Amino acid sequence: QKKIPPIAILITMVIMATYHWFKNDMDACLDMVEKGIDLGNTSGIHLVDTALIAHAAYATLMTGEQELASQYLEQMARVSNEQSHLDVAHYHYLYAWQCLEQGHFEKAYEYIRVGVERADAAGTKQARGFAQYTLGVALCEIGDFDGAQKAHDKGREFGTSMESGYFEAAYQFCTALCSLRQGDRCDAAERVGQALSIVRQQGYTTIPWIGWYRTAF
Repeated sequence: QKKIPPIAILITMVIMATYHWFKNDMDACLDMVEKGIDLGNTSGIHLVDTALIAHAAYATLMTGEQELASQYLEQMARVSNEQSHLDVAHYHYLYAWQCLEQGHFEKAYEYIRVGVERADAAGTKQARGFAQYTLGVALCEIGDFDGAQKAHDKGREFGTSMESGYFEAAYQFCTALCSLRQGDRCDAAERVGQALSIVRQQGYTTIPWIGWYRTAF
């Protein structure tokens, strides 16, 4: 029987970590990440280390495990390829997200500015869209509501071009926060309702920052 190459197993592990994260099974996600890292170490193949560790960061940020998230982010910073725009953008996006969780809004803004620049250089719509959403959230939290709306609208454009319901749900969450911060609780509630409706229709159980939004609202 032909042996499956380690790289094929590692790629499958990245996909499975993604699946577990989307299904809100964070323990299974972290277990898959650790198994992938172990296989990478034993096989000497480290091409997917950054992707694996990023999913661990997502999982721990979603569950509010800040100390563990910091450990994964430090690990991600060590293994990321500085020449890869996508790697750097992904790290800055996640680090900015943690800063938002911790209330360090100016720091989040500084990090996501770099994230936006590197995501634009990478040219990947998904990365560019979520970088803009995060930029918008950071701007909202520091009181630049016009700038936040522009960033959110730009992020939404990327989602629309991909016909992504996930992006539309995230847009409604982001703009709901801005409405809330400006004192318009009715608009915020309406937007949250729209977002949750999309989430239910499409079967998503995780949206970036959702744990933080529970606190915000």
